[in-house]
Amino acid sequence: GFDWRHLWIHALGTAAIAEELEQQLRSNADSQVYLAGLLHDVGKIVLSTIAPDAYREVLVIAWNENGRLEDLERARLGVDHREAGVLFAEHNGLPEVVVQAIAHHDRPETAETHRFEVALVSIANYVSKAHGLGFSGARLDESDGEFEDLPAWQVIAETVGGRPNVEAIEAELKTFIPSVRADLRELREAV
Repeated sequence: GFDWRHLWIHALGTAAIAEELEQQLRSNADSQVYLAGLLHDVGKIVLSTIAPDAYREVLVIAWNENGRLEDLERARLGVDHREAGVLFAEHNGLPEVVVQAIAHHDRPETAETHRFEVALVSIANYVSKAHGLGFSGARLDESDGEFEDLPAWQVIAETVGGRPNVEAIEAELKTFIPSVRADLRELREAV
């Protein structure tokens, strides 16, 4: 029901960007943010595996009608990819930072723990979508807001003791993205 290759490209891009952001914002980067970024959308694989035809329909509707993926998932399947991903992660004993990133990557301000890492994954997910790194089943739209206004920046400001220079971070990411894109292209061609 879902082309996992494109999802994994998105996941790898998100993970690399989250790790880069962490290195820019916290000198003692020693978290599991890469793993959290890699698995933030694992619930999509769960739903696609459990209900492939229904999930394919959800994706087609989300793409063609530009509906909110989570709303369509709940309406058609009774659960969204975050909820399915959290169940999967908890059942498999994944670290709490991964569970929190899965549950709250769209709203990092609601994370109960690991808020900084969840905020990094949230920003990285946005950037990955904005730069077309793979396909996660949903496009950015006006409700996603602008990069500099993402709620994740407030969470990061609380952690690092003030709002970082978002313009400088965005400029650095613009130079980082081509290397991520090249790595992903190389990986795709190797497969």
